[in-house]
Amino acid sequence: MDATGELPPWKFIYLEVSMLLPSVVTGVVFWKYGYPMIALLIILLFCYLIIPGLLLYVDKFSTHVTRLSSSFAKIAFEKSEQINKGMFWFGICLTISFLSFFISLSYVPFWSFHRINFFYMANTEIIVISVIMLLLDPFLEEFFWRQFLQSGLAGGLTYTNPKEWIIWIVAIHYGLLYVFIFAVVTSKFMYAIFCGIPFVIFSRKFSYIRNSGVLTAILAHTGFNLGFVIVLNLWYWNDWEVHGWKPIEF
Repeated sequence: MDATGELPPWKFIYLEVSMLLPSVVTGVVFWKYGYPMIALLIILLFCYLIIPGLLLYVDKFSTHVTRLSSSFAKIAFEKSEQINKGMFWFGICLTISFLSFFISLSYVPFWSFHRINFFYMANTEIIVISVIMLLLDPFLEEFFWRQFLQSGLAGGLTYTNPKEWIIWIVAIHYGLLYVFIFAVVTSKFMYAIFCGIPFVIFSRKFSYIRNSGVLTAILAHTGFNLGFVIVLNLWYWNDWEVHGWKPIEF
């Protein structure tokens, strides 16, 4: 973004490639070659750091950098308010996530874990995954998808008033990432598309939550991840059977 706030073509291309790269990485690493979850998670988080870092270094004097800096600076002035709102959304997202994964694992027969070593983990691996998903993933995902990409595509607009199409474009790319993830652990690709739709909606909702502050969105995302982590650990440590498959059988 130049000094006038206009979005140069090269930057638009960079941001579009940035939105597609997580899906490409997931399709290759996870869907094509069947690497375990921890490998995918680490690679994606690495992308969420390197992609913005490269652009912000090259374009360090742009309004994009100014906008990102100001949004994080607001945390110091709105900390209590953002935490209060964040804890409200934390509870809602935790409940939705826990019930969604628990019910689907218990009663919906579209999971197909035996196709790959998605959940083939040592005890230390599942602990590391749980820690990463609770401490690193919420911050880096919110920064990459709802901060870096949306503020970059917003051009001269302020972050709190981006055009609706920008929010939906980012949300659709975010959902595409989860289509590839669910394509691995479900028995049919149509199920994966069906599962990706809620994540498009979640991304749009997180953009709304993000308007209340960066910290609010991070806490909400942490709640969603915690719901998944709880179900994953219950399944793993208690040797639950999910549609005929148990952790010990992988």
